[in-house]
This record gives sequence, structure tokens and C-alpha cells, in this order.
Amino acid sequence: MLDRAGIDIFKDRFEQYMAFVGSFWEGGVRINTKCETNVPGLYAAGDSSGTNFTGPTYAALGSGMAGAAVTGYRAGQSAAQFALDAEGPSISESEIARFRDSVNEPLKRESGFSTDHVLTRVQQTILPYEVRMVMHEKRLQAALTMIEFFRDHFLPKLRAVNTHDLRKAHEVRNIMLGAEMQLRAALFRTESRGSFYREDYPRRDDENWLKWVMLKEEDGKMKLWTEPVPKEYWGDTSLSHEERYPLQYQA
Repeated sequence: MLDRAGIDIFKDRFEQYMAFVGSFWEGGVRINTKCETNVPGLYAAGDSSGTNFTGPTYAALGSGMAGAAVTGYRAGQSAAQFALDAEGPSISESEIARFRDSVNEPLKRESGFSTDHVLTRVQQTILPYEVRMVMHEKRLQAALTMIEFFRDHFLPKLRAVNTHDLRKAHEVRNIMLGAEMQLRAALFRTESRGSFYREDYPRRDDENWLKWVMLKEEDGKMKLWTEPVPKEYWGDTSLSHEERYPLQYQA
């Protein structure tokens, strides 16, 4: 189709619609070149790992598979070596019992919200085009307010009717956490970059936002801060953006 339109994808720049279906440009668990996280024994690969190897956008079809293949191999090798050298874990019976009770809590609840209902409400809040693709502070804040409400009022009353539903209940908890993290990070970054577009801040701002947004839990709340992108990744800043990135895809 593109060749019939007179476009050579190897020579011409063209607009490409970016779908937010993975995490190769959104981040993921922070890792090093061995795919290690800052939690000993925990490794991440593929879409769950924050490699930033394509920058803030999905460079081309197949990049996700390429990244998964490389990080999967490295994570497997590193995890195997860690397992060989690690000592056996020591966990108390009381800790095991506490964890078991926490995991099975939705099964014990006789009434409450179904996992499908809560998941649908979350999806209806964060997936609309005007929230997820063309972002604005007012819409992001409205979505975050709803996610906070779901977190505080729906999650404590999640009910699972069987073990299959129990798995879904924990997935919904993780999805809720991910939604809150994404919305807070999107509000925090007051610029547009790659596939990330803020209607109220439509320009890229290298002077103030050539940074990574970081999140962690602190005193029961979500803390956000920035860390500068290392200068070795900047390229020649004396050149224009088009000259620095001549083979870019436009979002």
C-alpha cells in the first residue's frame, strides 16, 4: 500500500499511528544490561522490562520481538547463575500464613464487586482516546480521581467465586496499580515526546524534560521524581532534532 502511495519506508519520513498496546516505550521494571532489577533475584524481560532501547516511541514493527529475544536470553542466563550461587530462602511459618490469607482473601468474601465489573470500570476510565492518546491535565486528573476511587472502594471488596476468578482478582489489583502509575507519570511530564502527547504541552522540551520519570512507594504513597538521561545518550545537541535523528518515525 505504501509503495502505491509513492512512499519508500527506507528513505521517506511518514506519520505512523502509535497504539499503546505494550510497554516498549512506556517503561517497565528498571533493569541493567544483565536484566537485573534492584530486587535481588528478580529479573525482567520483554515488555515488562524498561530497556528504553527504542527511546520514547516504538521504532518499527518487530522491535518488540527483537527486544524480547535479547532480554529473555540475558535474563535467563543471569537468573540461572543467580540460582546456582544463591542460598536457600528462609521464610517463617507465620509469614507464609499471612501471605496465604492475603492471597485468598477475595475467595472468603461472601459479597462484593466482581472482578469483571471492576476491570471494565478501569478500562472505561483509562482507555478512551481522549485520555490515553491525546492527553490533557484536566482529563488525566479526572481519570486519576476515578482510579483512586476504585482503588479505595472497589479493591477492598473484590470477590472471587473460584480459583480462576481469584487469579483475575489479583490481575485487577495489578492493573489498577499500573493505571495509577501511568496517570500520575503522565500528569507529571509537562511536555510531548515520541508517542507521548500532551494537548496542553504539545512541544518537546529537551531543556527541562530530557529526563526519566521515576516512581516508588514511600510512606504508603506514590512518590515521583526525575533522573536525567545520561549525556552519552543525547547525541550531538548542536544539531537540529531532524539532523540528530534522520531515520525517525513520526508519532
